[in-house]
Amino acid sequence: MYRLIMAILTSEIGERIPCVAVFAIMMLLDYISGFLAAKRESIKYPDNSNFGLDSRKGILGIIKKVGYTLIVMVAFLCDYMISEVGDYFGISLENNVLFGWITLFWLMLNELLSITENLGRMGVPVPGYLKKVIAVLKSDVEKKGEEKK
Repeated sequence: MYRLIMAILTSEIGERIPCVAVFAIMMLLDYISGFLAAKRESIKYPDNSNFGLDSRKGILGIIKKVGYTLIVMVAFLCDYMISEVGDYFGISLENNVLFGWITLFWLMLNELLSITENLGRMGVPVPGYLKKVIAVLKSDVEKKGEEKK
């Protein structure tokens, strides 16, 4: 049964598997770094209830990560619909797959920004240029997505 499911996923996702795997790892790293940053803040500010671990924030973080996964799926479904059904309705784009990749890349950059912010909260020196490069890339991807409408 496991092999059948993997075969179906591989045939449907194909070359997206490495990107999706990297995205999943990024979401996990963001969650872990956020947890560690909150733990550090709880030690640094023991009397301040604004800092530290909060199970509600943790659950909301998990819900947000599930939402990220769903929006990527929706974006790739839009690509599929456009490429498979678009001709019937007179909709034609130069690239068959567009929204899924842009959405996935934008969210990956969002995760990188969040990880660097969490590292900063943990006291790790994060080069300012790294944050700027990630933010510029994220903005460029967003602009590119707007152009493709």
